[in-house]
Amino acid sequence: IVLSEMRMRCYFPGDPNASVYQSNAFAEIMGFVAQNQSKFVVKQTDKALIVQVNQVGNIFEALHVLGEWKLYLNRNLSKANEN
Repeated sequence: IVLSEMRMRCYFPGDPNASVYQSNAFAEIMGFVAQNQSKFVVKQTDKALIVQVNQVGNIFEALHVLGEWKLYLNRNLSKANEN
């Protein structure tokens, strides 16, 4: 995670076969990103998949965004486990 210029960038491995991409948590994060396209930008480079979060000016705002992801994941993954 990198925080600069009013943006937070979250880097995922460049290897498309990395285990993170097979996880339910990653799928849920991408769903959250897709539902909030005004806030997030996804970029693919040769080295990484980058989820950029706009308008993050300090570490407290970054922690807030990560907390939103955690709540979203906990809610959706627990629903999936109930089924």
